[in-house]
Amino acid sequence: MKKILLILFVGIVTHASAQLNVDSLLEVGKQNAYDGKYELALPIFNLIIGETPEYYDAYMLKARTFAWDRKYDQSIKFLQLIKDSFPQNIEPRVFEATVLFWNEKYDESLAKCNEVLADSAVEETRYLKARLLYFNEEFKPALNVVDSLVEDYPDYKDYKKFQIELTNLLSADHIGIWGTYDQFTNFSGNPRLGLSIEAKKVFKLSPVIGRVNFADRFNFNDYQVEIEAYPRPLTNLYFFLNASYSPNGIWFPEWRYSADIYFGLPKGFEVSAGFRYIEFTSITFQMLTFYAGYYPGNNYIYARLYKGASNFGGADIFELVGRRYLTNQYHYFELRWGVGNSPDVNTINNVFSDTYSGQIEQAWNIGVGYQQPIIGKWHGRAWFIYNNQKPETIKPYEILSYNLGVWWRF
Repeated sequence: MKKILLILFVGIVTHASAQLNVDSLLEVGKQNAYDGKYELALPIFNLIIGETPEYYDAYMLKARTFAWDRKYDQSIKFLQLIKDSFPQNIEPRVFEATVLFWNEKYDESLAKCNEVLADSAVEETRYLKARLLYFNEEFKPALNVVDSLVEDYPDYKDYKKFQIELTNLLSADHIGIWGTYDQFTNFSGNPRLGLSIEAKKVFKLSPVIGRVNFADRFNFNDYQVEIEAYPRPLTNLYFFLNASYSPNGIWFPEWRYSADIYFGLPKGFEVSAGFRYIEFTSITFQMLTFYAGYYPGNNYIYARLYKGASNFGGADIFELVGRRYLTNQYHYFELRWGVGNSPDVNTINNVFSDTYSGQIEQAWNIGVGYQQPIIGKWHGRAWFIYNNQKPETIKPYEILSYNLGVWWRF
């Protein structure tokens, strides 16, 4: 009924004034299209095109409306008419590549992107080409395109985030070793020593990591094996999955399971939610975790909250991390701060089995880290964390944690 009334109204106005105010009418059609009222928008564009055949904007809005309504074939057909009628305009060719992409005709879309880019370095088309190369797992060519976008548009956060992701994928396969030396204050005993050896392999877009951890603390040794994966079913959605086992369960939990789901958002934002299950011989611990990350320019900032409970009581942990990228994605400076029952989540494995500290009532930490390429494909990272622990049953103490790691990327 609305469609009929609209057409009658336009017809009356046309006959009465003999001159159609196409600009105002175009705005009405555009708003209807933006609101998803495609059946109302299309007759308006048809009327404008009939009355003013040279009105280019009406043609493009009609083509876009077809595509927004998932009528991709009609959109492509009409875009061909626009290209024939307005050969000097590159916009129909740019949008044609996008429509083919939406219609999952990726090879045709990439071919159209290359045609457009042969004539003009259109930003939209460059980004679309990078995404298509990414879907084809052609990560190096995709990174070349994104590198140029970051150089030309350094303030656009999504390009920088995409660049980091591609760089990580290109050199994600690695083997590495990390060592930890923890020095305790206020009570005697040997320092805690830790060692981790890991290997990482990317299968399509899903990295998988195998890791073995060793710990020597107060003359007791323990080890842990774990498997970690990051399956990515969609471009802006991926999972974090982790399972570990320690047969002795002294300094590491006997069993630990972790899972998060991450969502990429516009303007460089990312959020996630997940859970942790940690089981020692006498303690079972569960928690929910929530994360929000942001990529402002050459920086990365994130906050994470852990909310959980065990048979010893509740646990709330909050951590805030800021990272400044320097010459590239592997060269950065990092600051971190945490507060809660055990703000250093990296040591949450053993906090609740620490016979010297008992349950942690209150704690906070602050840390600093630095990472950079060393030579060739070798990279190194050093970080220091100061932990202030206040147990329920003994006097407070501190942990000075020194960490050093090196790895080789394939």
